[in-house]
Amino acid sequence: MDGNHDNRYIFLGPPGSGKGTQAKIIAEKLGLPHIDMGSTIRAAIRNETPAGVEAKRFVEVGELVPNEIVIAMAEERLNQDDTQNGYILDGYPRSLDQARALENYLKSRELGIMVLNLQVTVGNIIERLTSRLMCSGCSAVYNTKTNPPKVEGVCDACGGKLFVRADDKPETIQNRFKTYEDETAPLIGYYSERGAIINIDADGSIENITNNIVNAIS
Repeated sequence: MDGNHDNRYIFLGPPGSGKGTQAKIIAEKLGLPHIDMGSTIRAAIRNETPAGVEAKRFVEVGELVPNEIVIAMAEERLNQDDTQNGYILDGYPRSLDQARALENYLKSRELGIMVLNLQVTVGNIIERLTSRLMCSGCSAVYNTKTNPPKVEGVCDACGGKLFVRADDKPETIQNRFKTYEDETAPLIGYYSERGAIINIDADGSIENITNNIVNAIS
């Protein structure tokens, strides 16, 4: 990846690696926008951007938004004013097509990007996710081991009931991990070839992982 990556990062990591949490923390530390692709797609549809209007047709009939529309949305988002000093991409790119499109977009602006690949063992992910609880009211996330609610089963913020998500059951987690590895392996290869990947040990606590990332990028 030619060009300086100047505070432009892609966060990769399997489900339960803490990728979303770390992307938010690091974005705040560096004063950068955290661009979470799921939220970006929802915002584009809500704001009726050109790509959002296109995407809405697929979302309304329960179909996946096609690659070229996701790419157009990502570029719409990267063209906004708050991205001038850098950004953190979370959930994009997800495929080689998206990675190539992003590379072309950056090259045309003589910019580079760095990938932070959060590595965690599947055993740790199962332990982490099976202790994860979500609030049925406000969707706040807790962890019975590392971030328990003050009152068992009750959300600190809104008093809602806490539950274990269906996709956090051990057998589902193993399938999700495998799917992630199959989908992401090509991306890791792609960025490794370009010397644009930093592997982060993400097996520890939230603070440890944050420190690992800060040390890697400073």
